Amino acid sequence: MSALCFYQLADLLRSQRWVAPLLAYTLLLAAFYASDAGPAVPAFGVTAVALLPVSAWLTRVVLSVEDDAARQVTAATAGGQLRVQTALLVSAVGTAAPLVVLAVGWASVANAGNVTGWRAYLGGLAIHAVLALCGVGLGAVLSRPLVRAPGTAALAIVGVVVGALIVPWSPVAGLLRVLETDPHSRFAARLSPSVVAVLIIATTCCALSLIAARRD
Repeated sequence: MSALCFYQLADLLRSQRWVAPLLAYTLLLAAFYASDAGPAVPAFGVTAVALLPVSAWLTRVVLSVEDDAARQVTAATAGGQLRVQTALLVSAVGTAAPLVVLAVGWASVANAGNVTGWRAYLGGLAIHAVLALCGVGLGAVLSRPLVRAPGTAALAIVGVVVGALIVPWSPVAGLLRVLETDPHSRFAARLSPSVVAVLIIATTCCALSLIAARRD
């Protein structure tokens, strides 16, 4: 599996299709931290939510690097479409991880006065990782073999993210509300239900992608 993941990541690097989502997120961080971003927790909420569509975009890039013919050859060599899809999803998580570190690292430099203590850094990494995984799940369910048209996928990603932010009972909206209020008591207890719901959604989306790949 590790060899297959390295192969997929090498293919992704050669394609250079990862540059656009990386550049988009970097520019967003630069714009957001150009002035005082305020307390660490609400600021992390903004950059973590922004990572959701970016990681979905990046996941679709990872899952779409090979054309259908090359994918069939890879599947025949690796032992099936399910194995290839699993490696691609693992690779997608691996490509999203540097963006998580980038977001928290940028905050530690540009918002150093507000990001203090190991709890702030650990919490920042955790909340970015949760929404990055949600983005991976979204990108997985909006990629081959379930959704092939790039325009349809792009519109769906935007629509789902906007809906997740404006629908009151959305776990993403609930998570963001807790982060915006920056509570000093029962923080973990208030955040946990939304985090669990987001992770369940991400896992379900990845499972659907794997099931579809197995049947493809």
